Amino acid sequence: MMQKTIIIDCVGDSMSKLVKAINKTLPNANIVGISTNCSFGLTLIQKHKASILFIRSKKSDYIELSRKVKEKGFNPYFIFVTETEFEINNLDDKSLTVCLQHLENSIIKISHHLTVEEPSPYTNRIGIPSNNGTTYLSTDNIIFFRSDNNYTIIHLENGKTILVSKTLKKFEVKLSNKHFIRTHQSYIVNLNKVIQVCNNDGGYLTMNNNEKIPISRSKKNIVKNQLNLLFEKI
Repeated sequence: MMQKTIIIDCVGDSMSKLVKAINKTLPNANIVGISTNCSFGLTLIQKHKASILFIRSKKSDYIELSRKVKEKGFNPYFIFVTETEFEINNLDDKSLTVCLQHLENSIIKISHHLTVEEPSPYTNRIGIPSNNGTTYLSTDNIIFFRSDNNYTIIHLENGKTILVSKTLKKFEVKLSNKHFIRTHQSYIVNLNKVIQVCNNDGGYLTMNNNEKIPISRSKKNIVKNQLNLLFEKI
């Protein structure tokens, strides 16, 4: 699967070197945009929904761009291009660094991280454990999850509910790559089941079963940005 790639070179003296090294070492990388500043780079990320970002900038600009990208609901691989190998400090599987002095070798070393899950016909189902075994639910039939202490209540399209002895956090991790988002300490919703975003009473979502789901203040921008990514606004 080709991975849309953006290059941001705020220093301005290594763009051609980056393009050449990426094309040589990452055959699945499709460079869809280049920029010499973070502001336009953010626009490119939104436009192309890029999965890989190479950035050469001041560390403070890199950190600020990372924050803005995540606020808008994107989660690409951030690859910080440093001057020397002594600066390299890979934070996690999504925040990586490469050394400009040994660019091609550095990219090869981190290339195994740059994977994208292939779509599967079974990825829209989750297994729900119970005393009698495991029930496999289509995520399309789930409207939202509600926390109940160390349990979670799953609300389904047919009006039924399922009580599961798992915390809401467990479901948040499992559903992170699907159209589900945590809107509040006690709720995860299926974005495909949202029919209205309301600003009254502190902010809430109206679901297709007329349930009103609160949105915490810290989640408002993330929820709205995710909805804007999924659905066209008139």
